[in-house]
Amino acid sequence: AVSTMQRRISQVAGAGVLRLTVPEVLGVEVVTPLLASFQQQHPGLQLELSIAEHNEDLLRREADLAIRMVAPQQGALLARGLGQSRLSLYAHRDYLTLHGMPQSRDELAAHRLIGYDRNLGLHGHWQAQGFPLPIEALAFRSDCAMARLAALRSGMGIGLCHAALARREPELIALPAELFSFELGVWVVMHNDQRQQQNLKQLFDYLAEALPE
Repeated sequence: AVSTMQRRISQVAGAGVLRLTVPEVLGVEVVTPLLASFQQQHPGLQLELSIAEHNEDLLRREADLAIRMVAPQQGALLARGLGQSRLSLYAHRDYLTLHGMPQSRDELAAHRLIGYDRNLGLHGHWQAQGFPLPIEALAFRSDCAMARLAALRSGMGIGLCHAALARREPELIALPAELFSFELGVWVVMHNDQRQQQNLKQLFDYLAEALPE
């Protein structure tokens, strides 16, 4: 509560602290490089980036702005949809050279698969989207999104990746979309009461423009 109050008091035009909460992979791979450009344009601002798979509570001012992969339901929040991010199965070229490209879900089940460890809720979301295997069948399990991405990049197995990220890496090869693929919406969100706060509105508008690109 004290930290929140200090942030709000400090937020005068062109200065102060802004706290942004972002899912792990987007925060590290996408948002942090974008924030470098924003901070060059606003050198008086200090930025706090909370990398978290859970949603910090904007209503309680735990953060000033959020990037979310789930549509916000609270009426007090101002949200702008940024479109859809497709997640598909990928594998490193070296893995496919050794083990071949699965062409069916039965063949997929025989491969080394990358996924969650103890986060049964999110694995259950995969299964609801059509993923055919229980969590116990995965060969590499971690609840850390960056660890799963590192495992995929190292050729450890087959795993999900945002298509927009995979396009940056020519060594990651997409599996047939019919094996498993789905889309997640992306939103930038802040508290409606803060829409007149100049620094925060500038960051909100900047990310709303830069992230879809």
